Amino acid sequence: MIRRLSCLAAAVALCLECGAAGLDRSRLNIGVYYLNHNAATEGHVRDLAECGVDFVFGPSVPHAFFRRYGLGHVASFVVRHMPKAGDADRLQDMLVLCSEDARKFHSSSCGREPSIWGVSLADEPSARDFPVLGKAVAHVKTLFPGRFLYVNLFPNYASVAKNTDAEAKSQLGVESYQRYIDEYCREIPLDYISWDFYLYSGRGDSHLPLFYDNFRIVADACRRTQRDMWFVGQVNSIRPELWISENMLRFQAFAAMSFGAQNISWACYSPGWWTNSVLTASGEKTQQYDRLKTVNREIRIIAPEYMRWRNAATHFVGFAPGEHALKTMPMVVPLRAFDNAGFHDLHATDGGRLVVGEMVPRVDAARSGRASAVFVFAADDPYDLSPKPREVRFRLADGLTPRVVGVNGEQDVYRTRDGIWSFPIMSSCGAFVVAVQEGGAK
Repeated sequence: MIRRLSCLAAAVALCLECGAAGLDRSRLNIGVYYLNHNAATEGHVRDLAECGVDFVFGPSVPHAFFRRYGLGHVASFVVRHMPKAGDADRLQDMLVLCSEDARKFHSSSCGREPSIWGVSLADEPSARDFPVLGKAVAHVKTLFPGRFLYVNLFPNYASVAKNTDAEAKSQLGVESYQRYIDEYCREIPLDYISWDFYLYSGRGDSHLPLFYDNFRIVADACRRTQRDMWFVGQVNSIRPELWISENMLRFQAFAAMSFGAQNISWACYSPGWWTNSVLTASGEKTQQYDRLKTVNREIRIIAPEYMRWRNAATHFVGFAPGEHALKTMPMVVPLRAFDNAGFHDLHATDGGRLVVGEMVPRVDAARSGRASAVFVFAADDPYDLSPKPREVRFRLADGLTPRVVGVNGEQDVYRTRDGIWSFPIMSSCGAFVVAVQEGGAK
C-alpha cells in the first residue's frame, strides 16, 4: 500500500453532526480493500452485504447504496505528503490547512454523508513519521469527534533500518519491529493497532514464524496499552497460479482471533494490487467471493460470544520446542497442554498444533454466569495441504460445564465417565469454548 496522510480526507470522514451510525466497536467488524468504479452498482453493494462485509476502504463508493445496506466507507485521498519528522514549521502549516479543509467540507454534501465512517490518515508509515503523525491525529480528533481515524502499520517483514541518517528511507525507520510498535503506542493517540500481514506472499513457509511473531508483538502491546487489535489479511494472491483457499482464509482469520483481534479486513476485493481478487477489474465475481462469504459467515457465528471476552494471553499447544513456526520466538515455551483456573489438560488427542487464546470476561464473571473461556485454533495445516479432523480434550474445574461455538454454530460436547470433555475441530478452524457455571447463564 502507498503511505498517505490526508487532512482533506479527515475533514470528509470526520465531519460533524451527520447522524451516521458509524463503526460499532462492540462487535467484530469485517472490512475489505477496495470497491472500484466498475463495482459501484446496487447489486455490487448488495453482494458486499451478503458477503458479510461491514465497511470498505476507498476509492469509489456509491453512498446511497451504502446507506441502504448499512455499510460504511473509509475515505482516502492523497493530497498532501507527510512533513519530515521534527519539521515543526511544516507541521503547523499542515494543521492550518487541515482547519481550512474542515470549514470547506462542513458545508459540503460529503461532510454530511452518513456512510462515511472514517478516513485513512496514513498507511504503513515509518516510525520517523510517528511524532508528526501523532500530532496530526490529536489535532484532527479534537476538530472532528465521532468518526474513526485509520492508521495502518507495516508487518514485521518490512525492512529494518540501521537507524542512521543513511537509512532514512528504510521502511520501519527503527532497528526492530518491537521498537516500531512501541513508538507507535507512545506517539499515536489511537485506541487500536492495525497492521497488514500477507502470509501467502512469500515462498514456501518463510512467513509463518514471522506471522506468529507479529501477532505476539502486537497482542502484547494491545494488552499493555488497552488497545484493540485490527488485522488485515489477504484474500488475493501475489502469484497468478495461487488462489487463496477457504482454509487459508480460515487460518488467517482464526489465528487473528486466537490473539484477540476485534477487526479483520481483507485485501483485495476489487483489484488493488496483485491478482486473483474477489472481483475482476470489470466487476465480475471470481471463485474468491464464495470462499470469502463462507469464512466471513463463520467468523460472524463465533463473534457474538467471542466479543463478550478479551484476550489475556495466547499459548502454543502441541508445537515442538524450536520448530520452524516458532523459530523467531525463542522466548515462547510451547505447552503439551493448556491449564488455567477453569481448564485443565486442554490438548488435541493426536498431539496436533493448537493456538489457544486465553480469554477473560468483559463483564464480571459472577454476573455473567461465565467463569472462563478459550479460543481454540487448529493450527496444523497453514497451507491447506492435508486438512483433517481432530479431537480437542480437556477437563473443567468443579462446578463448570462447557459450551462450544464453532464455525457451524453451537456444537455438541462429549463427556466420558471420568469427566473428560471433548469436541471435534477441523484443520484451520476456530472454536470458542466457554466454561459456564452449572445453572448459570447460557
